[in-house]
Amino acid sequence: MAKLPGGIFGPFYGKAGNVVGTKWKDLNVLRAAPGKKTKPPTPQQLLQQQRFALMSKVMRGMNNLLAFSFQAYAINKSGYNCALQYNLRNAITGNASSPEINYPTLLVSRGDLPAATAEPARSVTAREIIFSWTDNSGLGIAKSDDQAILVCYDPVMNVCVFDRTTTCRGNAGGILQIPHFNNTTVHTWLAFVTADPKEIISDSVYTGAVTVNV
Repeated sequence: MAKLPGGIFGPFYGKAGNVVGTKWKDLNVLRAAPGKKTKPPTPQQLLQQQRFALMSKVMRGMNNLLAFSFQAYAINKSGYNCALQYNLRNAITGNASSPEINYPTLLVSRGDLPAATAEPARSVTAREIIFSWTDNSGLGIAKSDDQAILVCYDPVMNVCVFDRTTTCRGNAGGILQIPHFNNTTVHTWLAFVTADPKEIISDSVYTGAVTVNV
């Protein structure tokens, strides 16, 4: 049953016939109600469902990061949905029966700020990941005080840890503390965000898979 809290000319919530009323990012939205499925899914549909489920899990694990790291593309949609849409197109590999995440092509941030050339991340001290990159301050709008975003993701626990407060582009390196990860292999990325109030973010750079020291 639909409700009309604002009267006949206001928004409505719920279902009325074949129309559903809802709210999305402060917008009142009408959409067609889903119909009942009478046919079994085709092999192509099953593959798409597998791909969607696989990528959705990873994106959910990174949701706190994606909320701001894809904000430049989040027009009337969430950062999560933007990242999911992009990575479904660009970061799944494998054959039809066993799709896999292609982590080197997966983006955890996207934007117009210049990124940087980075070395593979490494773990030397227990529960720490070391990042290093070439300081390219002055390239385009890149500045030495751009905050570095250090990211790691554990696919087994489906947990993402990131830090954007402890180092900047001009330092050419930084350390990500990961106290809850122990003797596990994680995937890592580096990105940057401007320090001024109007945040501009870079595309992320994959810095490799790292086995965290005990």
